Amino acid sequence: MRPCTMNFNVKQQNRLFFLISLLLWIYLWLRAIYIPVAHDEVATFFFYVHTGNFLPFLSHWDANNHFLNSALTYYSYRLFGSSPLALRLPNLLFAPLFFYYCYKISQELSHTVLRWVFFLSLSLSHSMLEFFALSRGYGMSMALLFAAVYYLIRTWNSDRIKYPVISLMFIMLATFANMALINTYLILTGIILLKYILRSQEFRRYRWQVPVILFAEGIIPVIFFAKILLIMQQNGNLYAGSGKGFWQVTVVSLSKMLSNGHSGLFCFFALLFFLFSCFLFFRLSIRKDGKRIWTDITGILFLLLLGNIIATLVLGFVFHVNFPEDRIALYFFVFLIISFLFLLDRWIPAVTWHPGMLLALPFLIFPIQFLHRVNLTYLSFYISDNIPPRFYEKVYSHFTPGDFPPTIGGERLRHFCWSYLNFRHGGSLSEMYYSDFPGYAADYQIVTTSQNPRWTQFYTSIDYDKYSGRELLKRKNSLQKEIAGTWNNISTGGTINREYFTLFEMKADQLKGKPLYLTLDLSLESEEKPFVAWIVTTVVDDKGNTFSYERLPLDCMRTEWKGPGNNLKDVMLIPEVPSGAMKIVTYVWNMESASYRLKNGTCSLYTLVPDWKP
Repeated sequence: MRPCTMNFNVKQQNRLFFLISLLLWIYLWLRAIYIPVAHDEVATFFFYVHTGNFLPFLSHWDANNHFLNSALTYYSYRLFGSSPLALRLPNLLFAPLFFYYCYKISQELSHTVLRWVFFLSLSLSHSMLEFFALSRGYGMSMALLFAAVYYLIRTWNSDRIKYPVISLMFIMLATFANMALINTYLILTGIILLKYILRSQEFRRYRWQVPVILFAEGIIPVIFFAKILLIMQQNGNLYAGSGKGFWQVTVVSLSKMLSNGHSGLFCFFALLFFLFSCFLFFRLSIRKDGKRIWTDITGILFLLLLGNIIATLVLGFVFHVNFPEDRIALYFFVFLIISFLFLLDRWIPAVTWHPGMLLALPFLIFPIQFLHRVNLTYLSFYISDNIPPRFYEKVYSHFTPGDFPPTIGGERLRHFCWSYLNFRHGGSLSEMYYSDFPGYAADYQIVTTSQNPRWTQFYTSIDYDKYSGRELLKRKNSLQKEIAGTWNNISTGGTINREYFTLFEMKADQLKGKPLYLTLDLSLESEEKPFVAWIVTTVVDDKGNTFSYERLPLDCMRTEWKGPGNNLKDVMLIPEVPSGAMKIVTYVWNMESASYRLKNGTCSLYTLVPDWKP
């Protein structure tokens, strides 16, 4: 890199960097405390953190498991509990690393204006920054990626063997946090190999260290990650994104996220800056001023962008892997800014001021946009997940401990957010039921009323969240219930570890055409913490085909099941029983065959008398 050509006090620059980073970090801490949790965060908590089963090949197969995030969140949970701040703490602690390496990379630019455009446009991009206050892998992966890129620059500009070791270590950890970075991992490994091929003298100097480093930190981990992704692809776990094309899926969705919903102009600028980056790369390749651009770190950084685009196109069109979307594709945004600003810096003459610097100013839209989007209330990306804690508190205020809780209805995939609030209150209320959505049987609904104006006939709005557009509705009149059957003295007869235990079973002849309401009053004890089991109610036909499947996840209600008296008192809603139904069965599904016992159990099944017409 050429020396800085602008006379700017380095100490003042460092102080300003520290001040901006500190203020942003404080902002992230406040968001981690006050912003309601998102669906994906809760899924990570219940599947991987609460159970402690997060290791590759040994845990539930799903793209939600960002291994490094799940592991660190597990230890944070064990130390500090299940509060939003505790679950988000690992990502918060990676934020200073992100700011530091963002600033360090910026210092590799020659022109001070470009340095600050680089740092401000990336550190003040709200869409990326808010992931540091979430229990997801994207924030920490960005911090680790920036560290890997910085040490890649040091690798290229130095003959010290420690730099490729550190760079590969950081990109490996980044991929553990976000498997979407496997292409970057492979490209970065290839770039390090290229460096020693082009500089044969250095290769001879480290004739055995380089192959060992590349094999141990590059090839083996990439094969490991590729194996995981192959299994996920075969299992259908790589469901994010789609195969509709790189532009429509990746570019448009990423632009929409970065622009907070206004993707058209951002797509245009993304294409414009990419084409201009290609032009600068070509222009610098034929310029006769010494270094060849394809052997200069500036050209190498451009290869990170170009290589990822090519790899994504090949995986999408040849191997039918979904094109990445929005938050999964954030690294394209990072590499576009890095490529363009470094190429621009290399192209501009070494003078105090040059008109070419104006080409970088459009990136300052991100710090300007940041000021507009700053808030301590909602998540801009997961805004539709938002269930304010006050919704839960209002329902709970109408509940008398010791009674059966009211029923809650809502949309699928919002139930995790409700389950988390319920878990934080000891599992006092019922689960959110969504099988009959949009339905009218639940005592409360958490819905967007514009989707179904008919709700207003049967419910009264008692709260509204302007950010997600959801309302908390309470039923105007409780539905009449008619008893269909009661089963008393349900007991396992001592401690058992069977996978399935039937609570009751009955024929469905008298239930057809009616929605059902089930009460459960049980004494449950287990030494397992958590006790990973569901109470399941299913309606089947004479061939065993399932019409309805409702579940009450016990591990999502509380961690420990012990103590005197009947400690499980809950309800279940079952949609209208179809005409072909033959029987209804309620049973315990003990997923991990843990030891437990039930006693003093009572189940009562009711039919609900609808007050609505089809």
